[in-house]
Amino acid sequence: HALLTWASDRGIKPGPVRLTPPEAPLRGVVATCPLSRGDTLFVVPLDAAITLSHAISRFGDLLPEGGATDEGSAIYILALELARHCEANPTDPWVQSLPAEPQTPLGWPSGGALDALMMSETCRSLLDRQREGLEKAVAPEGVWAKA
Repeated sequence: HALLTWASDRGIKPGPVRLTPPEAPLRGVVATCPLSRGDTLFVVPLDAAITLSHAISRFGDLLPEGGATDEGSAIYILALELARHCEANPTDPWVQSLPAEPQTPLGWPSGGALDALMMSETCRSLLDRQREGLEKAVAPEGVWAKA
């Protein structure tokens, strides 16, 4: 698998996980054994990571005065850096492994799986925070408006 070779070449070491097969309906990793909170899933050397400080060094001028003071600003600055990296490195195996379409519940139609997720207070809270962050980012004074 090209992604595993690419990761290994950069010193990325997987823990007790494996990749889902390419033909699987969803992409990601699955645990190979029971996990506990705090277990390490991957060890990623700093020079192989996309970090908030790296993203801010590139896109910090898009942030409101005071910097990435809220989770929403940090997420969208990281998203900009991710998009920049993907555009600059389209043949990287990890870029090739990304889904062609975003797979987030924010874009799901009402009913079915979305309604089931919304029954969970934790999921509902996470989706509300994502939605609020997205609304802030696309607002006239938001991060996307300045990009």
